[in-house]
Amino acid sequence: MRVSKHLSIQITSPTWLPRFAKFTAFATLILIFAGGMVTSTGSGLAVPDWPNTYGYFMWAFPFSQMVGGIFYEHLHRLVASVVGVMTLILAVWLWQTESRSWLKKLGFSALLAVAAQGLLGGLTVLFLLPTPISMLHAILAQTFFCLTIGIAYFLSRECKGNTVTIKSDKNISLFRWALGVTVLIYIQLILGAWIRHTNSGLAILDFPLSDGRVFPIFNDDMLFSINSQRFSLGLEPVVMPQIAIHFFHRIGALLVTFGITGLLVQTIRYFRNHREIMRVGIGLTVLLILQVILAAFVIWTGKVPLITTFHVWTGALMLGTSLFLTLRCYKLLTLPSMSSVLCFGSEGLKLKKTLLKLTSHVKLTKLNIIGLARQFYLAGFAILGVVFLAVGTHTTFHQNNLNAEQLFHASVIYLPALLVILMIDRTILG
Repeated sequence: MRVSKHLSIQITSPTWLPRFAKFTAFATLILIFAGGMVTSTGSGLAVPDWPNTYGYFMWAFPFSQMVGGIFYEHLHRLVASVVGVMTLILAVWLWQTESRSWLKKLGFSALLAVAAQGLLGGLTVLFLLPTPISMLHAILAQTFFCLTIGIAYFLSRECKGNTVTIKSDKNISLFRWALGVTVLIYIQLILGAWIRHTNSGLAILDFPLSDGRVFPIFNDDMLFSINSQRFSLGLEPVVMPQIAIHFFHRIGALLVTFGITGLLVQTIRYFRNHREIMRVGIGLTVLLILQVILAAFVIWTGKVPLITTFHVWTGALMLGTSLFLTLRCYKLLTLPSMSSVLCFGSEGLKLKKTLLKLTSHVKLTKLNIIGLARQFYLAGFAILGVVFLAVGTHTTFHQNNLNAEQLFHASVIYLPALLVILMIDRTILG
């Protein structure tokens, strides 16, 4: 009886929930690697039924029959089910023990995300790997990973403790750099999903040049040159949209490189004496160098599955590291905003009310943190971007006059719609 009572105290102590949240985030990283191996080895349809595996209940499928592509696909399903159960436990645990209502909702958001992820995985198999669903499956995996990192950080001792904040006139600048890099990496991972699920990974066969040029000319000569090289290597020919998708991914990589370089310069110049910031900034830079090397070897080796999967996995690590740095900046840097509410619960809410009474420039501060626009614009931008990407992808692989007309209308409406959203955000909601 004493032992069980002691064990109960151990499990319900405040230290176990943060540990479990971190473990869930690490398990999600393993899941991303397993999913990457499925795509890299072309095993997405190795198990043609879902949710069963060749008629067996998932956990009853014989291990002796896990051979070839079946091994990668079935292992991915097993890991995904484990992560799903862990997320369910985490969400219930947060609901039972956490005082911050928004964090409870974040836990159930993660649960909904992992459930949707499982459903998308099943639809990917049942509908024979359609590009839009496969892309959403990959993108939601990264989004879910971000949710687990956020939950783990908000439960951490650093976030909940009375950590000494860093005072500098460059705080907002560093926070903007970290947030901007996180957004850039997320967009780059979307482009990465696009390139993988349209078989555009080897649409350009040389690196760092593109068909022998720094700035390629997208014409019939370039297409003929690339397909001639592919023919000599025994590869199927590609079309111009695949080459363009591949090149967009390279441009995105260049933008991410500029962003991380700028972030590192800011960190070294103004925060080199703060190890909490410096270590993460340097770690992100090391991951960037590793990612560029892996990208080169993906091309040079003709997409060896293990190298390609590590390229995907390192991209997820970069996103997680950048998000962690953004959250850490939001907590440790002196930013007169809502960080106290995020980490201190009801006590932080009282502190926020006090700050609202003492300061008259809270709206300006929020504007400086987020940028020229607020949450409404950011949400509108994300939704319009996803819609435009879906229309473009559909037109790429179903080329006809109707789809071309739809893409033209989307391109005409896109910028004016963003302008209208910005005006609403700045005037009516401002």
